[in-house]
Amino acid sequence: MIYVLRTIFFDYLQQIFPVLGPRSITPVKKNDSHVLISARTATSVPWAEPSDTATSILNILEKYRLHNPQAKSEPVRTVDKFIFQIERSMAGGEPVSMVLPAFPFKSANKSTKVLGTLPDKGEEVALTHLNNLCEEIGKVYKHGARLYIISDGLVYNDILKVSDEEVWRYGQQLRQLARECGCDHLRFSRLCDLLDDEQLPEPQSEAEYVKYAPNFREETLRRYLPEGFDATEAIARDQDINYTYCGYVRFLGLELADTLLKGSNMPTAHKIRFCKDIAKRMIHRGKAFSEAIACRFPNHLRLSIHPSTDTKKISISLIPQTGAFAMTPWHSALVRAVDGSITMQHAAKVSTKTHTLISKDGKPCYFQEKSDVSI
Repeated sequence: MIYVLRTIFFDYLQQIFPVLGPRSITPVKKNDSHVLISARTATSVPWAEPSDTATSILNILEKYRLHNPQAKSEPVRTVDKFIFQIERSMAGGEPVSMVLPAFPFKSANKSTKVLGTLPDKGEEVALTHLNNLCEEIGKVYKHGARLYIISDGLVYNDILKVSDEEVWRYGQQLRQLARECGCDHLRFSRLCDLLDDEQLPEPQSEAEYVKYAPNFREETLRRYLPEGFDATEAIARDQDINYTYCGYVRFLGLELADTLLKGSNMPTAHKIRFCKDIAKRMIHRGKAFSEAIACRFPNHLRLSIHPSTDTKKISISLIPQTGAFAMTPWHSALVRAVDGSITMQHAAKVSTKTHTLISKDGKPCYFQEKSDVSI
């Protein structure tokens, strides 16, 4: 009852201050640029203690959370923004809805990081893990949960020299894999779905996807990039953006080894500067993408694969791996130990002396540790 009263009170505030409304996403002009207002401005509303059910849901999210060793963050159950979003869903008798930008394409570095261009066992485990998150919520809340996966493939692929065709094929296979694994709580969207533009229809084939891909990127930047956004300034003042940027810089040296840096004799200092420039371009694109998601999914819990302060979004792990930080399946290969535990490693680092490469449908899928036991 308490959370219902909170929601009624908040709805009353929305009538007085429309900017707080979850559907207040109408573009308004500011110096001839579009500025989109979203429900995120409502996150400062203070709450009392969350209900027992909301607390149970938040505790489940805490279990799946990716803890950032660089940040001192509070448990998700103490963050007003997350409490409100869950309580609002409960008050409306709706599933708890979450949105996660992820699963873009396999790494541009095919020689050392991954096993191929299409989803493999790593993606299968990750999708099942995310579906299990929704199922666990369903055990404590009768309306359950849904998780929307938004591919960020077209946001970055041209920068990293991955083709639009490869992004399409990866996404199509990912959807097929989810169906085969019975991941009924997952939904998938592409960049074009965020635009909802009659002039840019949803592609029904690879040819259409490739044809309109540049338009999807350009239109996302035109509509959603905040006026005057400067990546360098954002990296300096926004801790979440800074974490993401530093992560980009760390991985780009190896990521681009097969493409932009292949055969390069560039001095280390120049290579680092080059990777920083690429990372800033990715932050620039990513800001527009993030704003588009916020406007299209204003009432959804925002999840992230990147370390964060866990105040605007919840960082989660895609792989149920204990111990060290788990790499994402599109940047690594899954390795299964004899005891059944799994880790994610760069494919080239897995020794064929100790592991067997397992294939499925004629394609490399994962590594299995060899057993010393003879029968």
